[in-house]
Amino acid sequence: MVCYANKIVFYGIKYNLQLLSIIDTKLTATMKTTKNATLIFLILGIFACTSKKQVDQEQAQVPIETSGEIAFGNMKLTYFIEGEGEPCFVCADAKIEKNCLSDNLKGNFQFVFIEPRLLNSYDKPVDFSNVSLDTIVHDMEILRKKLGYDKIYLLGHSIIGLFALEYAKKYLDNTKGVIMINTPPHFKSNYMDIVNANWEEKASTERKEIFLNNQQRLKEINKDSISEPKWNYLYYEARVPMDWYDPQHDVSNIYPLMDYLEAGLNQLVAMMQDYEISKSDLKVPIFLSLGKYDFIMPETIWDDYKDKLETLTIYRFEKSGHFPHVEEQELFDRNLLKWLNDNQI
Repeated sequence: MVCYANKIVFYGIKYNLQLLSIIDTKLTATMKTTKNATLIFLILGIFACTSKKQVDQEQAQVPIETSGEIAFGNMKLTYFIEGEGEPCFVCADAKIEKNCLSDNLKGNFQFVFIEPRLLNSYDKPVDFSNVSLDTIVHDMEILRKKLGYDKIYLLGHSIIGLFALEYAKKYLDNTKGVIMINTPPHFKSNYMDIVNANWEEKASTERKEIFLNNQQRLKEINKDSISEPKWNYLYYEARVPMDWYDPQHDVSNIYPLMDYLEAGLNQLVAMMQDYEISKSDLKVPIFLSLGKYDFIMPETIWDDYKDKLETLTIYRFEKSGHFPHVEEQELFDRNLLKWLNDNQI
């Protein structure tokens, strides 16, 4: 797992400490979190993925520069490239997402792993207040032109999948297709009600007990007595029952250190408030994966939205949570490559 050496500003954990401090033995009390916290779960849930073998960049034969950045005043977009094949922008969480996508996929896609300006770290305080979803989308278009691609695929995991969808809407002529991995169709005020109801109805007694026990152990830890990286690991270890098919999934080799700025994550939350997919006649093919055991993005949320995107194809994974591209990687790859072959432009 990629480790960051800079000071960690882990907004998702910091924000939710208030919740953990009032956890009692009732599941409903444990599960009642804020809307903003859930969005951070969706954003940072991406980081809990299993490491895979990485493509040797020296042998990738990439015909363009393999890494770089674009400066926007005192902010920046950074990127690096791995793989060969169809150009595909991975819209955020670059250093982590590269470990989730298999070598098999990297033999069919040339992935451009992006860290947008909101999710980069900076030596000095930065004012993110003017950065919007439109800004993020436009930045990716600037990068497409810089790298000289004609048309691209776009991929996003969790809430980041909406970046990919919005790019396709704005730059249709430059888009080959959109890949959304367990992406929610909205983040309206009732989102947490849906999450809680789904958990109450579908999570097994064993899963709920494991989750409650994990949260209780986390509550008993003196955060000041351990390093921030260690606390981050323990936090995500405690959340395994919500994110993974196996409620006791071994995450001992998953150790992300995140140097994201709280201000950047705050703005990311603000710009996604009340987002909802609208009816669209978008003509490019759209791939969507959903996991049966995804308790942070329940697959049923799509029931009222799947007909709003005419070219949407949904692939359901019966033994996955929030990470089908890791948990059922062979099946995920097979489905994605079939979709790619069936929808070649």
